[in-house]
Amino acid sequence: MLLGPSRATDRADRTLVAVLANPSDRRGTRTERQVDVAAAVLLFDRVRITNIFAYPSPSSRDILTLGREMGGWILARSLVNEALAHADGVLVGFGGIPVSGPARLHLADQLRWLSAELQSRPSLPVWQVGSARHPSRWHQFVSDRHGRTSGGSFRTRLTEVIQPVPVDDRVWAS
Repeated sequence: MLLGPSRATDRADRTLVAVLANPSDRRGTRTERQVDVAAAVLLFDRVRITNIFAYPSPSSRDILTLGREMGGWILARSLVNEALAHADGVLVGFGGIPVSGPARLHLADQLRWLSAELQSRPSLPVWQVGSARHPSRWHQFVSDRHGRTSGGSFRTRLTEVIQPVPVDDRVWAS
């Protein structure tokens, strides 16, 4: 079954770590709500959000400019590792980050690094929606017009599309 471990048989207070793109400089309520739904679907008690790029901005598109220098990438690595140390499961949802030039090279390096970190923890389950689609875009991904789900509530639809990422497939391209 796709869903997470049973609460009746496993320890309480299980934490799902969501690895997203970068922090919003606004309240990320839609993203937080979507991740909370995913945690409930996967039977996790708590959520912790971390990002592959550390500097906040209104949109991940801003990584094109902000990500030219290494600072935001390197800082994110320590924050991601700290979060993973407390993870019982991981949800990746950084989406396609439109970058070019130096930021594209840094993003590619960051995704290789994240893949290696997750592969070094083979017992840590990892999930994604689509191709690591960002939670703020999940409502579009599960809409009726795409025919990916059989309908119902957002939670029901998300249950149908959230997929485990096998250890060997924990590699994302930029």
